[in-house]
Amino acid sequence: MERRISREQINAPESDRKKRRSAPPRRLPAATQWTDPPSNPEGFKEASICWGRQPTAARVIYAGYFPMGLSLQRIFTDIQHVPFNDDVWPKFLRHYHSPVDDDLHLSQLAEQLEATYMADVFDVASPAVRDELGMSVRRIAGGVVTAMANDPTGGFWSRALGLGWSEPMTDAVLEQVVATCDEHRAPAVCLQVSPLVAGDWRGVAARHGFTPGATWIKVVRDVAEPPTVDTELVVRELGADDADEYARVYWEGFGFPHPPFMAWTREQSALPQWLCYAAFDGNIMVAVGALYIHDGVGALMGAATLPASRNRGGQGAVMAARIRAARELGCEVLFTETGAETPDNPNPSLHNMHRMGFRDLYGRQNLNLKLTH
Repeated sequence: MERRISREQINAPESDRKKRRSAPPRRLPAATQWTDPPSNPEGFKEASICWGRQPTAARVIYAGYFPMGLSLQRIFTDIQHVPFNDDVWPKFLRHYHSPVDDDLHLSQLAEQLEATYMADVFDVASPAVRDELGMSVRRIAGGVVTAMANDPTGGFWSRALGLGWSEPMTDAVLEQVVATCDEHRAPAVCLQVSPLVAGDWRGVAARHGFTPGATWIKVVRDVAEPPTVDTELVVRELGADDADEYARVYWEGFGFPHPPFMAWTREQSALPQWLCYAAFDGNIMVAVGALYIHDGVGALMGAATLPASRNRGGQGAVMAARIRAARELGCEVLFTETGAETPDNPNPSLHNMHRMGFRDLYGRQNLNLKLTH
């Protein structure tokens, strides 16, 4: 059956989500049922087979028909002949075989999307940028590990993401993570694991010397029409000719106009799944943001505003444009993240996200390890 996340599930407060978990299940859509009677694998509707071969196959689960009078022996004899592609079967029979609460499923989508994004932006770097920054990316245990040897930030770009979902995060997995970053001379490694991942991964990390660091807040919303933003700035989607200015505004907005980073950001804007937007004061670009899309799920990334143009509604307007674009491109859910705030250190970006309809999904504490070579 299709594991869809509804608009209400994405946006609802926790109390309402708990009530819904005890509600009777909805009837399966006809396209996911056997024809009647299910005498052989050919009885499985062709539309379901074709659909199950697509990227959306991650939304198919094995539910079983034992209550309908079919024996488990019969089910598992016939099911071997259903012509799904090889990559579909692990998801169909194992990864999505049990009910999960909404936030757990959303967390997995968010973490795997972020890992895929990081792999993509490392892969797109030109040989010149890759060599100058000492960049490397590796897929490990269903996650992604990035390493940057010549990272002027001191280790922000050397990260391990998306771990713990397809297989447990064991000592052996973490040893591979550390060895990868060490091999590529990264100054540190930041382990980013959703707090909703099962298992004693915190204990594993502690045994390897990782220590707690900053907390990031992962937020989520649907693609309903965003709130109106009161601003005189004008927002539009950027094209290839805007790549240089987009990169300049982005890094000057962060106060870090490092030439190799700016070259790398120009290259990211060429990714087909990476759509860039900017707010303009007349002809002057003052705020930027990007929309990353993978398998129908979107993430708001790459947002920054020039210091002299803050508090003018630029980021809200750019965020609204990306939400609308995500809806037009068929997304159902959007994620983004920012740093947690404290009474002594408020975070305007988090407030912007809340104003634009995002809700907090969870806080994810970074676990950091300094490396010596």
